[in-house]
Amino acid sequence: MYHGSPYQTRITVIIEAEDFTARVSSVRIAFVSTELLPIYGNGALERLVIGWAKLIKEKHDVVLVSVSPALSGGVSKVGHLPHLYINNYTDLSNLCEEHRIELCIVNNRPGWLGSIRTKSAVILHNFSSAWELDQFPVNEIPSSSGVVALSHPLFVHANEVLHPKNEQLHHIFPYLASAFLEAKVAQVKDDSDQLRYLFPNRLMYKKGVWALLDALDLLHDSEVHVDLTLSRSPSVRDRNFTQKVLARIKASPNARAIPPLTTPKEVAEAMSRYSGVLMPSVEPEGFGLVAYESLALGIPTVTSNLGGLSHATELGATAVDPLHTPKFARVLLELNRSPSYINRDFIVETFRVERSAQDLLDRLL
Repeated sequence: MYHGSPYQTRITVIIEAEDFTARVSSVRIAFVSTELLPIYGNGALERLVIGWAKLIKEKHDVVLVSVSPALSGGVSKVGHLPHLYINNYTDLSNLCEEHRIELCIVNNRPGWLGSIRTKSAVILHNFSSAWELDQFPVNEIPSSSGVVALSHPLFVHANEVLHPKNEQLHHIFPYLASAFLEAKVAQVKDDSDQLRYLFPNRLMYKKGVWALLDALDLLHDSEVHVDLTLSRSPSVRDRNFTQKVLARIKASPNARAIPPLTTPKEVAEAMSRYSGVLMPSVEPEGFGLVAYESLALGIPTVTSNLGGLSHATELGATAVDPLHTPKFARVLLELNRSPSYINRDFIVETFRVERSAQDLLDRLL
């Protein structure tokens, strides 16, 4: 646990931005975004952070913060949550002091903790390849900081890389949107002999899209069809790869690109129309939200066994080595012939936002 003296005086701060004024009253907790800016995006990280913040706001004052050199200082709103902008992570301490923030929660950048003078924590969504330790090295975790990992493999990895004290390192489960937990178990009706799969992840190499297309090349035209959502990588470095992927999709009789899915409800409804969902990541996933979403709907799910996806296979996903192309192709053909048991009860009970947010607070306050 991390105990600190709460501010006794409730303070109201008025922030003027361009032609409007936003009122931030006694801000206590700040969630700092670090990956896709601004935080309005519909990626898994953004959905998790905003969901936690909205629920925690019922008991505490909460503000969202985006950090980027391209942003100028100011404020907007995400729903009813104030959303602040700063240019550099080194400004976080000043922001915390100015707005009386008592707990600063950074996402996926443990190297930022050393620049924050108030009580702080980092939530790890991915493995160290995504922490940008080359730009923000970690000498040691400050004694006033906590480290939260969203899967057991991430917990082990964080312990090996960051060397926190035992009492500083925690594991909590993230959550799934209610669209997946409260939906009826999907009953996919297949009116043809063709198996239809959905690949709802970004078209990035690490997500296994190239390995999937290699496997499809081994199958006959009429056996398997895969819809891949046209969701591009946010990194400029991936643009050439994405164009190559799109060219392969266009040339494949077994695949097509479909518009990206945005809201959880839209994703859940789309998943329910397919014979299975594919998440064949070729690099370790911190958690692997998509796999758990489809399992919560009772849909056959194919994943690699890397990182947080290892838990998905324990809950009923079919494990595959996506780089072993012949075996991957065989799994696509045989998935529905002997479907594995999906432990949906555990998923529905465990991955609720109320439980996840409370676990987060219990470990950090």
